[in-house]
Amino acid sequence: MKEEACLRSTPIPTFLRTRRSYCSGLYRTLMFRLGASRLAKRALSGTVWSLLGAVGGKCFGLMASVYAARVLGKQGFGQFGIVQSTLDSFGLFAGMGLGLTATKFVAELRETDPARAGHIVALSRRVALVTGSLTAAVVLLFADKLASGAMAAPSMAMGLRIASIVLLLGAVNGAQRGALSGFEAFRSIAQIAVIGGAVGLFIMVAAVSCAGLNGAVWALAGNMAVACVLTGHFLKREMAEHYIDRRAHGAWNEWRILGSFSLPAVLSGLSVLPAYWACNLILVNQPNGYDEMGLLNAATQWRNVVLFVPSVIVSVILPMLASLGAEGQHQKQRKLLAANVAAAAAIGLSAALAIFVLSKPIMGIFGSGFESGRTILILQVFAAAIASTTWVLGQFLISAGEMWWLIALQLIWACAYLGLTWAFRSKGGEGVSWAYLLAYIVHLLTMSTLTCWKLKQRGTQRAAM
Repeated sequence: MKEEACLRSTPIPTFLRTRRSYCSGLYRTLMFRLGASRLAKRALSGTVWSLLGAVGGKCFGLMASVYAARVLGKQGFGQFGIVQSTLDSFGLFAGMGLGLTATKFVAELRETDPARAGHIVALSRRVALVTGSLTAAVVLLFADKLASGAMAAPSMAMGLRIASIVLLLGAVNGAQRGALSGFEAFRSIAQIAVIGGAVGLFIMVAAVSCAGLNGAVWALAGNMAVACVLTGHFLKREMAEHYIDRRAHGAWNEWRILGSFSLPAVLSGLSVLPAYWACNLILVNQPNGYDEMGLLNAATQWRNVVLFVPSVIVSVILPMLASLGAEGQHQKQRKLLAANVAAAAAIGLSAALAIFVLSKPIMGIFGSGFESGRTILILQVFAAAIASTTWVLGQFLISAGEMWWLIALQLIWACAYLGLTWAFRSKGGEGVSWAYLLAYIVHLLTMSTLTCWKLKQRGTQRAAM
């Protein structure tokens, strides 16, 4: 009876359940163990729903990118890639690390102090609206100088002006999505990813067909608007279910977390994303730079495919690591981390090997001329396999409040990536990809060393108690 109850309680979506009459002994044993462990059930439920959402969202996103590449060509797709890279960099200032802040503190406080959790959600959304507006205004005002100067393409100014809308919407959406992660509302996040991806594909096809590059950027804005509305709707529902007041009149009393956590989170991003942007700018300022950027942008779409399952793992384990740490369950925290590091490494490497085998036809789907980027694709996906492991390790450091250590390691990575890109700049997209791979090898070594040291420290402190 106990086994049957555990099997029924295992939180797998109904359409993924195997009929009990056909279950093998191994399956039943696994389901029994999962059903008997609250931690395992939480991890499995979050991973399954996040995986489903990520698969749906990535499939629609990949189809949208392939269509845009085939219409825009190598040069146009390269220009679209540099606009996306610019959005990622300026998005740091727009988002101000508020999504990560909301995830950590909502996960820690939703059960023990619901009122304060409501304050954190309200503060994150309000500050995101302010910082998003200011950052969007800066990009809008300096679009001409950015396009004609750093990007060496004055015609891209209009695309940057349109992109300022994405920055504002993205800041608010990031704060809301972070709060949803803190509530472990992974089913809702999956629904948002699939619906947003489907709508985004439709908008991309229509907009690129009508307006080319500027249409592709308008499609990003439309997709972000849909996501913003959906996250707001689901967040409202989660807060109601947890009896948390959405108005949260005392939100500004929590302003100190902006300095103690949000600021380090922003600095953490500043040590990474601007390096990507700078390396892309180095590339586009070389001979045939935008053609090479087009190849790199196409390879990046498949690099993101390698990273999407590890990104699901990351989104699931951060609130769990944070809550386990707050409860003092460090042994469970260590086991959860080890299991997810192994899973991320295995999945990332398997995906990279599959793409390596199919690299030629994969690049061919983007259109004529993209097949020459096969080596770029191979280097990018194997670097992504290494990056997937460092992402999971980074979540432990974030949950443990070790943001400054994380920033230091990311600065080492950024310096390695920038220095190697400059050294290999004459090799175009291949040079940037070699730099990316070598920089992540360095990052894995430093991140593993620090994580082992911090885990050993915690073990020593626990023994002393």
